[in-house]
Amino acid sequence: GAVGGRLWDRYLVSCPQLHAEAAVARVRGPGSFCAVVLSADCATGAVRTDAGELYILHLQGNRFTLVPHPSLGGGPSPVLSWGTICFAPHRGELLASIGCNICIVDICSQKVLGTLQGHSRTVVTLDANPARGLVVSLSHD
Repeated sequence: GAVGGRLWDRYLVSCPQLHAEAAVARVRGPGSFCAVVLSADCATGAVRTDAGELYILHLQGNRFTLVPHPSLGGGPSPVLSWGTICFAPHRGELLASIGCNICIVDICSQKVLGTLQGHSRTVVTLDANPARGLVVSLSHD
């Protein structure tokens, strides 16, 4: 079924008389979203669908782009789909797992800049701290 999402302004949510207007944007799509993240500057978001597709949402430009699987070198119909996602704050990059690897995706070009490898099982969560140059990932290795 259809799924809907909302982008909330936390300052408006705290004001009881403006509660109805607290959602500054509403998103509707034909599929289900499994994961959603928002960049630190709130200019960009990313969603992963049940079908394993990855979209980058350009919130200021009111548009979105699909990150293609072929950019991974896996061909047009990959066996694995996108997994967990997070932004690398202040770097213009999105980190997205695909199977036991983590791809570093450029937000502007939607191209994979590099791949972090080393897990033997599917990556289930990840986070980044670019100020320290660190990415942490969790897998059931």
